[in-house]
Amino acid sequence: MNPYGFMPHGFCFEWRPSVLWLHVLSDVGTAIAYFGIGILLFYFTRKRRDVPFQLLFWLFASFIVLCGTTHLLSIWVLWHPDYYVEGVVKALTAIVSIVTLITLGHILPKVLQDTESLRGLMATRNTELAAVNTELRAQIAARETIELALRQSQKMEAIGQLTGGIAHDFNNMLQAIGGSLEFVQIRVAQNRMAEVGRYVETARKTVDRAAALTNRLLAFARRQPLQPRPVEVDGLIEGLKELIRGTIKAGGPAIAVHLELGSGGTVMCDPNQLESALLNIAINARDAMPDGGQLTIRSRQTKSGAPGLAGEEGAMPGDYVEIAMTDTGVGMDEATKLRVFEPFFTTKPLGHGTGLGLSQVYGFARQSGGLATVESRHGQGATVRIFLPLCKKPAPPPPAPETNPEPAVARATLLLVEDEPSVRAIAADYLRELNYLVLEAEDAPRAIELLRRTPVLDLLVTDVGLPNGMNGRQLADAGREIKPALPVLFITGYAGDADIDELAPGMRIARKPFTLPALASQIAAMLDRPRQAHA
Repeated sequence: MNPYGFMPHGFCFEWRPSVLWLHVLSDVGTAIAYFGIGILLFYFTRKRRDVPFQLLFWLFASFIVLCGTTHLLSIWVLWHPDYYVEGVVKALTAIVSIVTLITLGHILPKVLQDTESLRGLMATRNTELAAVNTELRAQIAARETIELALRQSQKMEAIGQLTGGIAHDFNNMLQAIGGSLEFVQIRVAQNRMAEVGRYVETARKTVDRAAALTNRLLAFARRQPLQPRPVEVDGLIEGLKELIRGTIKAGGPAIAVHLELGSGGTVMCDPNQLESALLNIAINARDAMPDGGQLTIRSRQTKSGAPGLAGEEGAMPGDYVEIAMTDTGVGMDEATKLRVFEPFFTTKPLGHGTGLGLSQVYGFARQSGGLATVESRHGQGATVRIFLPLCKKPAPPPPAPETNPEPAVARATLLLVEDEPSVRAIAADYLRELNYLVLEAEDAPRAIELLRRTPVLDLLVTDVGLPNGMNGRQLADAGREIKPALPVLFITGYAGDADIDELAPGMRIARKPFTLPALASQIAAMLDRPRQAHA
């Protein structure tokens, strides 16, 4: 009891603890919430002075804090009857509440008016943004159109460069072949047969050059038919060492060839194409060292994240065998290095190279599941690297050397399918000279008809690219449905989409252009087993 004779509020509750603590806890929780809201509002108004109606925020925050204070005083007067203090705080709360109400009533129309203005402003801004967005899209579309035109221009430039190089080289070859054949006709008419062989040999060598050029083009485009098998890299390079030295020595300058082989790895690739790729790099290195120098060939095992391979586009995770060929030549500038794998790009004078050597290397590496890179600086030599995926299979022993074909003792029956009449006629005549019985077809439907009508057939020899809806691979599959286990020899210069990389047992590939003895050797090897009737 105080001097005024008031009793604490707890007296009204008969000092029952349950009622007292119920009021205490409720008032404490409410006071904490009120103070928290007020403090946050004060903090907000201090940090965001750009927010309109700052006075209203301050009044509302003050009102909330005073409400929290009255709840704390409600706890105090449970034991201390200071009702005058509590009344003063409530009076202040009432005053602030009324002022807040009046201010809110005064501001509300302006708020509503500003909201409408804000909506109009937002609509205007949205319209402006839509216009900007439309303009940006138009600019992006224009830029894409320009980029497309640029890419098309670059593509046409590359095609022009490619076709120009092909036309130049093939026209020279056709001239050599045609001129040789004309002289053959002249000498035959003059009955000077002793001179015919020289012109025939010139034509034959030119055909070989054309075949090599075609293979390089297909290698760059990753369309050449490969015959991959496990290859022990260090052994292949050791076996190629003398040929590389002889090729470099033929160029004139004194160039030393040094081997640092330590891969001990096997890769799955076409060994002939790998040898061709290494020779092409060696020839480029020779031409880059006109005053002599050194060519170093290294091999090692590496991983996809290792230096030299990390970050390269197309590098799949895994283990690789790296073949690096480093010369001490003139090197390349950045512009040359960027174009070094382009077909028919060359820095050599006209007539001193086709520009297909390194493009063939690149195409072979990519088609074999790997990649090729070049590192060089002007005046500091160059390093060309070939990365091929490591293979766990052991390399097989080298194949036995081919022997010259002999006439067939048994009269084996062959079905020759070729859509080019001249190619078919020459091959058929040659095989008949070797005592084979040869059936001919120009396409798959005719071949299937002969397959059904022929009781015994020993071998199907078919071109891969055939007209009238079926390619050679589809013909082979259809033929094996008619005659199970029928041996098949594919002849092809370009496999296209025929999918002959994975061959079933009893299937082989002969690449065009081939010599007739080489074709006969392939056929003899496939028939060198007990005769079986494929009926």
